[in-house]
Amino acid sequence: MEEKIVEKKDTISYRLPNGEYREHKYKLKFSADLISGALSYDTYFGFQGQSLIAISDMLGNHTFILATDVVNTIDQSNFQIFYLYGGRRLNVGAGILHTKYYYIDNLDRLFSDRVYGALAYFSFPFSKFTRTELNLAHISVDRKYYDLHPFTLTYDDRSVKVFLASLSWINDTVIWGHTGPVNGTRRLLSYQYAPYLTPRSITYGEAMLDYRQYFHFKKRYTFVFRLSGGFSHGDDKKKFFLGGQSNWIGPSLGTQDVYRINDLYLGGIVTPLRGYKYFDISGTKFFLTNIELRYPFVERLIMKFPLPMTLHYINGAMFCDLGAAWDENKKFKGGTSVGGTRLKDIKAGFGVGARANLGFFVLRYDVAWATDFDWVSPKPRHYVSLGAEF
Repeated sequence: MEEKIVEKKDTISYRLPNGEYREHKYKLKFSADLISGALSYDTYFGFQGQSLIAISDMLGNHTFILATDVVNTIDQSNFQIFYLYGGRRLNVGAGILHTKYYYIDNLDRLFSDRVYGALAYFSFPFSKFTRTELNLAHISVDRKYYDLHPFTLTYDDRSVKVFLASLSWINDTVIWGHTGPVNGTRRLLSYQYAPYLTPRSITYGEAMLDYRQYFHFKKRYTFVFRLSGGFSHGDDKKKFFLGGQSNWIGPSLGTQDVYRINDLYLGGIVTPLRGYKYFDISGTKFFLTNIELRYPFVERLIMKFPLPMTLHYINGAMFCDLGAAWDENKKFKGGTSVGGTRLKDIKAGFGVGARANLGFFVLRYDVAWATDFDWVSPKPRHYVSLGAEF
């Protein structure tokens, strides 16, 4: 007896009789991409909390990001709200922010900075690898001192405003590996301008370029060359600060006088220049060159204490950093032959390092010596930092 096979029709039909697919109107529906937070209570500071929420629609055309730090009261809290739209070729975004920070300056005075403003973002791609970006921002900083100035018996309170417009051209063809780019090229040309609007306005112009080339050879070997430079002009020239490594844990400062509003919020920290501290070198003009060889260091590392952990593909690096920052061209002197041929205003450092991808972040360790090619620092400087390689 033959068994009769009954073919069941699909209850969900996607095609019309003519073979074309059915069209349905897209309905906007949001879902959470990321939600994280923490809440605590302190008998002195009161309630404190942190939260980060990111939501978007199914196609990723609309994205909202909210980040908050709640401390006691609203006026003491930090928050950032951003909206990004990517449904068309021109990507746009906007946001607002408010932060309140407390500092003790180099004169041991307690003060607070309230920073608030609005941001706008536009990005237009010319191709898969090249785009132009326009960033607009209006930022206000209100500074309040709680201790008198020891010499003038004043509080030195200050309030400033700055409107920033930044136009950038970006070309990026890099291919990423476990800890950073391994092949390709990155190029950046940008100009930033802050016009004079009110007597409290900060005004300046800044031009900058950044070129990075990654040469991949053999297996997991990469040679990296980077060249960056820039200058600032205007009534309130922007300062560039060279020295240190990005996202340095427990950093050392080359100077304690870093609390000027212009420097703290508008100054450019340029890294890496290993062998030196943050803010060691400063000026309204700068250049930085990095040469680095990245190679496989440890294939597999098994740890039992203090945490059971297995790390794969720990990469090593040998590097040489060379850079300078200055104000007046006439006074800049890259090298000298007095007392031996050596560098003068140009600073250099060299060393080795290791990088490990821990899943959530990349952990980096570098050890570097400062040198002027005639003298080498007797003790190296150590850097433990987070983030992908440049």
